[in-house]
Amino acid sequence: MPDNETKILQSALVCDYLRSRILSPNCYGVDAVILKPLSGIADLVVSSAKSSGFVEFGDWDSQTAPKLIVQIEASLRRQVKKACFAIGKNCAFSEWIVHPKLLKNKQYFVLSYNFKMADQLINKAQVIVYDRKGYVAFDAGVDSSFEASEEQPVFDLLIEIADRYKQADDYRYADFNYRDKAFFIQFTEMLTEHFDLTRKTPMDSVEEGYAIAGYVAIGLLTLIILLVFLQGVVSSDARPKEKCGKES
Repeated sequence: MPDNETKILQSALVCDYLRSRILSPNCYGVDAVILKPLSGIADLVVSSAKSSGFVEFGDWDSQTAPKLIVQIEASLRRQVKKACFAIGKNCAFSEWIVHPKLLKNKQYFVLSYNFKMADQLINKAQVIVYDRKGYVAFDAGVDSSFEASEEQPVFDLLIEIADRYKQADDYRYADFNYRDKAFFIQFTEMLTEHFDLTRKTPMDSVEEGYAIAGYVAIGLLTLIILLVFLQGVVSSDARPKEKCGKES
């Protein structure tokens, strides 16, 4: 449960905080940062809701999932390097703690990984919650005192975050009406958008090779979001425009 230290970071401090915590090289698409929202979480970054369309899960299966996980890992390796470079640090993706999983029954996508910065091992975790219009991503910085090297505790923590996000009735995933005019996107399209899977660098083929080897081997919303963790109530019908910073 939240303690007395739980607070929302002032918007003017968000960008500098994200850079200093190696969470993001910029603050584009971030709605809020909540400090100490739950036991075991140092900070939670709430991204702007994406109204990309109703996400269908049919193209995530035993054949496609391993290939997509390899691409996600390559993208995360790029992101870690970019974020660390922005603050003058040398970092590298280390290992998965929670391999990317789609929980179709709950409409959640979860993952967690470690990366190394000098002699320090840092854990990052993410849960994406899907709704009728698109999705919302929550990025958690797992506290160093938490059992961040064990899959189940981190997985349970991600589920708790997602469960605390209460969607308005009209915006729940199950509320989608196939006769609606809202458009659909496939799960692969959503992953490509969210993890920027199409952006390539000369090192990508090398990183994807390592990933394959490793895989085979084994405003108003700000107030509402605070209520999620203090009261467990939030409405997802407030889908703000991306407004914090500029895309790099």
